[in-house]
Amino acid sequence: MGANIYQLYYSPFLTIKKIIDTRDKSQTFLILVAALTPVIFYIIGRVVWDLIMYGEMLPVTGSVFLIMGVIQTMVILYLGYWTVIVFKNK
Repeated sequence: MGANIYQLYYSPFLTIKKIIDTRDKSQTFLILVAALTPVIFYIIGRVVWDLIMYGEMLPVTGSVFLIMGVIQTMVILYLGYWTVIVFKNK
Protein backbone atom coordinates (compact mmCIF):
# COMPACT_ATOMS: atom_id res chain seq x y z
CA MET A 1 0.00 0.00 0.00
CA GLY A 2 2.72 2.48 0.94
CA ALA A 3 4.70 1.50 -2.13
CA ASN A 4 1.80 2.35 -4.43
CA ILE A 5 1.35 5.75 -2.80
CA TYR A 6 5.04 6.43 -3.41
CA GLN A 7 4.72 5.11 -6.97
CA LEU A 8 1.73 7.42 -7.61
CA TYR A 9 4.15 10.28 -7.10
CA TYR A 10 7.20 8.75 -8.77
CA SER A 11 5.59 7.07 -11.82
CA PRO A 12 1.85 7.70 -11.79
CA PHE A 13 1.19 6.41 -15.32
CA LEU A 14 2.61 2.94 -14.70
CA THR A 15 1.05 2.67 -11.25
CA ILE A 16 -2.45 3.63 -12.37
CA LYS A 17 -2.13 1.42 -15.47
CA LYS A 18 -1.12 -1.55 -13.31
CA ILE A 19 -4.02 -0.95 -10.92
CA ILE A 20 -6.53 -0.66 -13.76
CA ASP A 21 -5.15 -3.71 -15.62
CA THR A 22 -5.28 -5.93 -12.53
CA ARG A 23 -8.70 -4.56 -11.51
CA ASP A 24 -7.56 -4.53 -7.92
CA LYS A 25 -10.41 -2.94 -5.97
CA SER A 26 -8.33 -2.32 -2.87
CA GLN A 27 -5.75 -0.37 -4.84
CA THR A 28 -8.48 1.58 -6.64
CA PHE A 29 -9.79 2.46 -3.20
CA LEU A 30 -6.25 3.57 -2.34
CA ILE A 31 -6.29 6.13 -5.16
CA LEU A 32 -9.63 7.51 -4.00
CA VAL A 33 -8.44 7.72 -0.40
CA ALA A 34 -5.22 9.42 -1.50
CA ALA A 35 -7.30 12.06 -3.26
CA LEU A 36 -9.67 12.66 -0.35
CA THR A 37 -7.36 12.32 2.65
CA PRO A 38 -6.16 15.96 2.85
CA VAL A 39 -9.67 17.39 3.11
CA ILE A 40 -10.86 14.66 5.51
CA PHE A 41 -7.93 15.30 7.86
CA TYR A 42 -8.54 19.03 7.72
CA ILE A 43 -12.24 18.72 8.53
CA ILE A 44 -11.60 16.35 11.45
CA GLY A 45 -8.78 18.56 12.73
CA ARG A 46 -10.91 21.67 12.40
CA VAL A 47 -13.80 20.14 14.34
CA VAL A 48 -11.52 18.93 17.13
CA TRP A 49 -9.66 22.25 17.33
CA ASP A 50 -12.82 24.36 17.44
CA LEU A 51 -14.41 22.15 20.10
CA ILE A 52 -11.30 22.19 22.29
CA MET A 53 -10.44 25.88 21.89
CA TYR A 54 -13.91 27.46 21.66
CA GLY A 55 -16.34 24.82 22.91
CA GLU A 56 -18.34 25.05 19.68
CA MET A 57 -17.91 24.99 15.92
CA LEU A 58 -17.02 28.36 14.44
CA PRO A 59 -19.01 29.32 11.35
CA VAL A 60 -15.95 30.90 9.69
CA THR A 61 -13.16 28.67 8.46
CA GLY A 62 -10.71 31.33 7.41
CA SER A 63 -7.87 31.26 4.91
CA VAL A 64 -6.73 27.78 5.95
CA PHE A 65 -9.87 26.37 4.37
CA LEU A 66 -8.98 28.12 1.12
CA ILE A 67 -5.46 26.66 1.22
CA MET A 68 -6.86 23.17 1.87
CA GLY A 69 -9.26 23.63 -1.03
CA VAL A 70 -6.37 24.51 -3.34
CA ILE A 71 -4.31 21.52 -2.16
CA GLN A 72 -7.29 19.20 -2.55
CA THR A 73 -7.97 20.48 -6.06
CA MET A 74 -4.32 19.96 -7.03
CA VAL A 75 -4.33 16.36 -5.74
CA ILE A 76 -7.57 15.51 -7.55
CA LEU A 77 -6.38 17.13 -10.79
CA TYR A 78 -3.03 15.28 -10.60
CA LEU A 79 -4.63 11.87 -10.08
CA GLY A 80 -7.42 12.62 -12.54
CA TYR A 81 -4.97 13.70 -15.24
CA TRP A 82 -2.95 10.49 -15.00
CA THR A 83 -6.09 8.35 -14.90
CA VAL A 84 -7.36 10.00 -18.11
CA ILE A 85 -3.95 9.50 -19.77
CA VAL A 86 -4.02 5.78 -18.87
CA PHE A 87 -7.53 5.35 -20.29
CA LYS A 88 -6.58 7.21 -23.50
CA ASN A 89 -3.61 4.88 -24.08
CA LYS A 90 -5.64 1.68 -23.70
